Amino acid sequence: TDGDLRRIIEKSPGDMALAMNGPIARSMTRNPKTTTADALAASALKLMEDNGISVLPVVDANGRLVGIVHLHDLIRSGLA
Repeated sequence: TDGDLRRIIEKSPGDMALAMNGPIARSMTRNPKTTTADALAASALKLMEDNGISVLPVVDANGRLVGIVHLHDLIRSGLA
């Protein structure tokens, strides 16, 4: 997620090469918050607000990524 990338960069301020040359598994969120395509947008917004995240993966019944909901999209739609 964008948050994972920000945390990688924050660990090595001023040295982008050092920050980006390690395995992503070292810094990734192994069990990110997700939603499904049939979930209500309001539920996705609440999950994002409750967890301080701005990007929410949308997964199918098998846990495969099928899309992304961005907080700005929900705001632009008038939901927030």
